[in-house]
Amino acid sequence: MTSGNSTQQPNPPTESTIPPHWVFIQVDRPEPPETQTQDAAAADHGLRQLALVAEDRVKVRRQVTLDDGTVAWLQLARGTVLRPGDRLRTAQGDGCRVVAQPEPVLTVRSPDRLSLLQAAYHLGNRHAPLEIAIDYLRLAPDPTLKDLLERRGLQVIEEIAPFVPDPGAYSMVDRTHHAHNHHHDHAHSHHHE
Repeated sequence: MTSGNSTQQPNPPTESTIPPHWVFIQVDRPEPPETQTQDAAAADHGLRQLALVAEDRVKVRRQVTLDDGTVAWLQLARGTVLRPGDRLRTAQGDGCRVVAQPEPVLTVRSPDRLSLLQAAYHLGNRHAPLEIAIDYLRLAPDPTLKDLLERRGLQVIEEIAPFVPDPGAYSMVDRTHHAHNHHHDHAHSHHHE
C-alpha cells in the first residue's frame, strides 16, 4: 500500500536536476525527537509536516508532497526507517517533521495480555510488520492473518489509523551507532556479552 503523496521515479534526480520549484531532502540520519533540545522542540511548532504511511517511511528515493503543498524529492540512506516525530532538513536548511499518515490496518485487542503476546509471536513467525503496544497489536490488512487471529479468540478491528511497526531486532535501534551484521570485511572489534 502506498499513500497518495509519493511516487516511485525511474531515475532519481539530484539536487541540481530537480525542478526549480521542488525542494531536495537528503537524509543520512534523521533527527529523532528524543535527541532534540527543548528549544528545537518548541521551534517544531511551525514546521511543515511530511505524512507518510508505514511502507513509505522505508522507501529510499521518491517524490513526496509536504502538508503545505511543497513538492520535494526525498533521498534516504539505505536502511533508514523514518519514525513519526523525526525531523528532516532540506538542502535549503528548512525543516519538516515526519508524521504517520493514517492508513487501513487491523487492530488486535484482547483482555488477556498473554493472548496478545502469543499472537505477536505467531505474527512474528510470519514476518508480518507489527506495531506492538501494551493493550493492542496493529498490522497491515491481511485476510489470512485476520482469520488466524479471530480463530485464536482475539478481537480484530478493521480501521484507519496511524501504523508504526516495530523496526525489529536487526534494524538501526540506536541511531548513534552504525548497524551491522556479524560478517565483517573490515577491521572492527566489539564485544557481545
